[in-house]
Amino acid sequence: MACHCIDLIQKTYLKKQTGLILWVVPSTQIYRQTILALKDREHPYRQILDISSGGRTLIKEKTEMFNRLDVEENLMVLMLMLPSANRQNREILKIFRDA
Repeated sequence: MACHCIDLIQKTYLKKQTGLILWVVPSTQIYRQTILALKDREHPYRQILDISSGGRTLIKEKTEMFNRLDVEENLMVLMLMLPSANRQNREILKIFRDA
């Protein structure tokens, strides 16, 4: 459903095939399942995103580097697990560090 919503928003409201999608999941297990599905070009989730982006989909994790051109030229999906956005200790705050 999320991939279809992204496709709908990109085509109907934004009228473009590029941009940044922040994909937030609630647990480690769902994160692993989702990232594997999105990185697999044969999976229906990825195929929907590739159709929406004209075949220019990038799947990134929070630890991977990306730049402005990645977002301008691709539909970039940045995966984030909800607990990693929690600000309870210094280790977790590394998500906010400037690369």
